[in-house]
Amino acid sequence: LVATLYACVGAIRDKIRQSALGSVYAVVEFITRRGGELTEADIS
Repeated sequence: LVATLYACVGAIRDKIRQSALGSVYAVVEFITRRGGELTEADIS
């Protein structure tokens, strides 16, 4: 059981990392596309 859970930890970490990177890429893409339209109030 412990070995199985230990193996899952790596997969979970990988999924968390992929999710975080996906979020960062989405924000960067949004800012790149709409950056000229954003005001300081939108960002804060």
